[in-house]
Amino acid sequence: MSLMKLKPHNYNVRDKNESRHNPISIPNSRLRYYLSLSLTFVLLILLFLKQQFINLKQLTGYDTLYGTSNTKVNDYTITNFHQQDILTVKTIQPSTIEPSQFNEWLTQELRIARYKILKNIKFTGNEMDWDTNIPLGVLTASPSRNSPDYFYQWTRDSAMTLNALVWDYFENYMDNEEITQNTQIHNIMLQYINNSIVLQRLENRSGNFSLKGKYKGLAEPKFNIDSTAFNENWGRPQNDGPPLRVITVLNYLQLLEGNNLLVDNFLNSENHYKFTNELDILSDLIYYDLQFIVLNYEDSSFDLWEEIVDRHFFTTLVQFYALDKAIEKWETFQFIHGNFPNSDNDLLGQLKKTHRILHEYLISKDNFINPYKGYLVESPNLLNTRSGLDIAVILASIVSHPSQNTSNFNHLVPFDVYDSGVLNTLYSLVKSMSILYPINHPVSNLNVGVALGRYPEDIYDGVQTSEGNPWFIATTAAAELVYKLIESYRLEEKPIVINLWKTKFWSLFFQKNFNTPWEKDVIITIPYNSMAFNVTLNNLFKYGDSFFEVIRKHMSNEGEMSEQFNKYTGFLQGASDLSWSYSTFLDAVRARNRVLKSETQIKV
Repeated sequence: MSLMKLKPHNYNVRDKNESRHNPISIPNSRLRYYLSLSLTFVLLILLFLKQQFINLKQLTGYDTLYGTSNTKVNDYTITNFHQQDILTVKTIQPSTIEPSQFNEWLTQELRIARYKILKNIKFTGNEMDWDTNIPLGVLTASPSRNSPDYFYQWTRDSAMTLNALVWDYFENYMDNEEITQNTQIHNIMLQYINNSIVLQRLENRSGNFSLKGKYKGLAEPKFNIDSTAFNENWGRPQNDGPPLRVITVLNYLQLLEGNNLLVDNFLNSENHYKFTNELDILSDLIYYDLQFIVLNYEDSSFDLWEEIVDRHFFTTLVQFYALDKAIEKWETFQFIHGNFPNSDNDLLGQLKKTHRILHEYLISKDNFINPYKGYLVESPNLLNTRSGLDIAVILASIVSHPSQNTSNFNHLVPFDVYDSGVLNTLYSLVKSMSILYPINHPVSNLNVGVALGRYPEDIYDGVQTSEGNPWFIATTAAAELVYKLIESYRLEEKPIVINLWKTKFWSLFFQKNFNTPWEKDVIITIPYNSMAFNVTLNNLFKYGDSFFEVIRKHMSNEGEMSEQFNKYTGFLQGASDLSWSYSTFLDAVRARNRVLKSETQIKV
């Protein structure tokens, strides 16, 4: 809260003349002024303390492993919504087009998004469209070469985009026998892995490829598209690239295994790969990314927006999740084969130790869980210049919790999609950006999703620094989070447990019935599969779709998604055909489809 500066009383000439004749008038006026000033400051301080108390209550005792949804207190139960209930459900506004048209648009845009991503990758099958000096497996962030120039390969963007493409393929196409024979996705992934091995060993301005140098060259954020080092000034280092690559490659290997496939089935000697099997991939690529994490996890680095240096929530959580997946893979590999990649018997112990330390750091108070904020903080050491509110928190949660039916339940990864801090972060972003972006004003009083940007203080407009805009990445990530929340409740068959005092997110869907006695700490339970439960999930689904509705309105008529769209006009802005924008769309549609497959109560 900012305190308004109060101006002192402005005496006019008459006041001054009268004061000369009445000596007591000045002291009385000053006394009234100072009393008024003091009272104003006292009220402002009380309001400030009240808000801090509310924020403190929101995160006090909240369990980062389970969130408020697993609270076992049952103060009040709602099985169906009635007028006299303690909560009444809000109506979620439907899409502005017919459901059939909306679904047709989603299907069409999904095809466009896949096509656009593939156009940004050089792989066997489209190599004739690329210069011969560009290696196979290169993924460009965007075809835009000026204003802005994004025609580079970012480690982060490549990993996030290919992770989405892999999941999309295996979940949507593997049951189709004809498409199963298509080697396109395997060519792309294996060529990406091959190119990544080259980039790992490339000396650059972040460092080199050596144990003595702590493999710091792996923190280089981007490379030229011919896989040479980018030697101009940039935000270095960026420590989220290696863990994201670990996540993507291990997901691919896991999905191969789950479909009884081997890397060997798709190797082509004509491509001259630097590996011949899964062991080589683990030994020559993943091993060194893991070494980088173990040796550098405590270091500060630039955030995923490449602007500020700190230990960030996004970077830390993806590091933790990469280790979580790697520990499982290393243990399984050792059990099956009797040895470890690179015959390194010590790495597994180092992974487990670092995993434990990162977990303690993630859930400790005053880091990302700040008792004076009502949301998770992305960069805790920079709260003197930023609020800490950032869509990066949502992105971290959804990438580290891919699906409730594929999550590794042996190793609980904190900050799942139902975590109260994660949900409060989405709520705070929605409320902040409903006001911040003029294109949201017409719907700011409706129960619908709005255009979201990166963080409230953003001033990057896609070309230079002026005013920040909504991003496709941010808006689509919100939809994915909501769909995954539905999936979580449905697949885990758990009740919805609500404390509006602690989790403001639920105030988007419910309002207090003021005709009913209300206590701030009351816990409301909506039993699994009750009428109220299904109504709530149906509203959540509509809310997720309303973020897609924002995307539909602001993409081009040809289905193009750029980096941003203007906060005043809604027109496309920033880098054109951004790979990451399309990949988040794939992820969100996939999450939506999983809900529809497992959900009989959802009314589309």
